[in-house]
Amino acid sequence: MLVVDDDAANRELFVRLLAAVGVSDVRTTADVASVEALLDDYRPDLVLLDLHVGGTDGFRVLEALNEAGARPRRPQVVVGTGDTAPGVRER
Repeated sequence: MLVVDDDAANRELFVRLLAAVGVSDVRTTADVASVEALLDDYRPDLVLLDLHVGGTDGFRVLEALNEAGARPRRPQVVVGTGDTAPGVRER
C-alpha cells in the first residue's frame, strides 16, 4: 500500500491503522514527484491519496495513473480530501 499525503501525522496515522489490521507493507510519501517511481518500483495494490499534497493537485497524480497504461497493473486509488469547494467531488 502507498500513502501519499503531505501531513506527516496523517501518514503515521494510516501506517498505525493499517498495522492494526495486519497490513505491514506500507510505504508513504509527501513528494508527488516520487509517486511514479514508487508505483514502478514498489507496485502497490492500493494508493491512499490526499487530493492536495504539498500544494500540488492530486488530480495530476490521478492523471499520471491513468496515463500509465504501460504498467503491468494499475493500483486501486482511494482519494481523500477536506476540500468542500464546488465541483471537487465531481471532478
